[in-house]
Amino acid sequence: MKRLSLLALLSNASVWGSLIFIPLLAKELGLSYLELGLVGTSYGLACFLSYYIFGRFSDLLGRRKIFVEVGFLACAMTFAVQILMRDFASMALIRGVAGFSLGIFWFPLVAYISEFPRYEKGIGRFVGFGALGSFAGSLLAGMIGIYNWIFAVASFLFLAGFFVSTRLPAGRNKRLEVPLAPFKLIRNNLSLYSSYFLRQLGAHSIWIIFPLFLVELGAGKLWIAVIYSLNWLTQFFVMNWAGGLAEKIDERILVRIGLSLSAIVFLLYSFATSFYQVIPVQFLLGIAWGSLYVGSLIYLLRKNVERATSTGLLGSTMSLSMVFGPLFGGLIAQFFGLREVMYFAFALTIASVVLSRHL
Repeated sequence: MKRLSLLALLSNASVWGSLIFIPLLAKELGLSYLELGLVGTSYGLACFLSYYIFGRFSDLLGRRKIFVEVGFLACAMTFAVQILMRDFASMALIRGVAGFSLGIFWFPLVAYISEFPRYEKGIGRFVGFGALGSFAGSLLAGMIGIYNWIFAVASFLFLAGFFVSTRLPAGRNKRLEVPLAPFKLIRNNLSLYSSYFLRQLGAHSIWIIFPLFLVELGAGKLWIAVIYSLNWLTQFFVMNWAGGLAEKIDERILVRIGLSLSAIVFLLYSFATSFYQVIPVQFLLGIAWGSLYVGSLIYLLRKNVERATSTGLLGSTMSLSMVFGPLFGGLIAQFFGLREVMYFAFALTIASVVLSRHL
């Protein structure tokens, strides 16, 4: 489990170390809010395709490790190429390629963990160390402050992850017949997927403009990194706790807690008049996402034999929200304002809370 936790830490440090300043880089390159939203859409669409494609192949072949190795190596290359982003076209293309690479390994890795005894606690620890990686990556990016160096460090961390992944036991799982269009699997988990989609649609409409919102509230790059990091650090503790708790209680309770707290967080953002006021809200966000993500993964792993595919579809659901969320966020910010994005996210998340009653 130590190597698996290290892989989660390294990958999330790379992803979020790169991601948090993408909106600021886009602004410096002269992109509009709408173009920034389209860059986020490109990344989300690539993840959407990749999560499902490689989750399904992992179940079909009954193999996990090869996808983990290839994915980490691909990310080491594509995250380095982010250094070449110079305008809207290059940013949309390169972020799309980076997103596709990321989808190769994540849910095969989740399915790999689910083969262990008492995997619920292992899942909590795995995604918890992912949150710790996001915490470290966000802080590191804030301290570095130079975009090209941030992307270079992200590439190096993925390369280190590749070498760690080669030390994992190979393992071999039973091959599963998964149809190309898994309508039955989607139908059986539709309440979760649809609740997740609405929450994430609102969330990603915020995240695409969130650093710019914090700048408007008076935050510099280091404070932006600190604010992001508080969320991740909270998640680390909550996810480890939630994984153990899910062994004893119905995981659907965690899902509903996560959705309800998310709605409160998005509404509280709209009231902030200083970036200092956002700081305590980040702790609440960490509790919300930690409960929601762990609860959702365990719900799918318990309910479905096709573990990589069903969790991969959850990733695709999140990524589909990344296709439309940044676009809506960019449009609303462009024509109405930044706070109106928060109201939009709150309304969608309230709808997701209602849908979660059907789990």
